[in-house]
Amino acid sequence: NAFANRGTLTSVKLPSTIASINTAAFAGCANLATIDFPNTLRTIGERAFEATSIKDLWLPASINSIGSRAFASCSSLERVVALGIHEVASDVLAGCTNVSIYVPSGSENTWNPGLPSDNNHLMPYGIFLSEEPLAIDAGQEADLLEGGNLQAPDPIEASYSYAAAPLSVDAGQVS
Repeated sequence: NAFANRGTLTSVKLPSTIASINTAAFAGCANLATIDFPNTLRTIGERAFEATSIKDLWLPASINSIGSRAFASCSSLERVVALGIHEVASDVLAGCTNVSIYVPSGSENTWNPGLPSDNNHLMPYGIFLSEEPLAIDAGQEADLLEGGNLQAPDPIEASYSYAAAPLSVDAGQVS
């Protein structure tokens, strides 16, 4: 309860020395709208940010676990972007509605979006390459995503490049 119920608190930037946010640390900070989590954070405790005004959550891949009701009753919450696979309590978003929850593809079962009436949505993201091998002639260019796709939450923009050496040359065909 270190900072609980402080109505004047509007944003928090945690130092990189923080590994854990304990129980109800910022619970009830009704005007807390932004939080900057460091890449050293490992644990978010029970009710840590319950009943705050956070709109967007970007959770670093370093987080191992998120406790019960950690972001419950956050009526302003619109988007959660999990940058890693986390152990998440089943009621972490209790009382939240209309939230888009972006999770790495394959980790959809770690987040419980709540009841259908909550209108929360899991949105997997990731890159999926074609299973077909890519074969090009020397000097040609190729689209690495051809036959695949990229799913990413807004406002992420993706670009890619691939500096490759030929793996094999057969009758002038470079693969």
